[in-house]
Amino acid sequence: PEGSWQRFLVALESDVGDVQGGTTKEGIHLGVMSGTLDLIQRAYAGSEIRDGVLHFDPGLRDRLNGLSFPMRFRGMPLRVTLADDELTIVAATEGASRPIRVGVRDDVRELCAGDRHTFALSPPVAAPA
Repeated sequence: PEGSWQRFLVALESDVGDVQGGTTKEGIHLGVMSGTLDLIQRAYAGSEIRDGVLHFDPGLRDRLNGLSFPMRFRGMPLRVTLADDELTIVAATEGASRPIRVGVRDDVRELCAGDRHTFALSPPVAAPA
């Protein structure tokens, strides 16, 4: 996991810092940017869809503390925030007419427009020495 994080930071810097001298303004950075966003949402925040439920199982939480990002699930605009061993999902007040289901591990909740739910995350398990 730590090696993955280091490679993520290199990819992010290559996008933001334009280390190749001009490729960012040419739009080549879009591939790197989409890859880093995918890593944040799927690998580090642990998002995946199973049986119609948007599940989260965050990894590297010590690196993600304070991270907040938007995403959309089944037409519902969401704000996902990881902070202090909690994952909070806020559904926008407008943008979808049908409820969605979100979960962390076995705790699955239904959210309607304007709802929010905070999931308590168990403390991260330290890697064996």
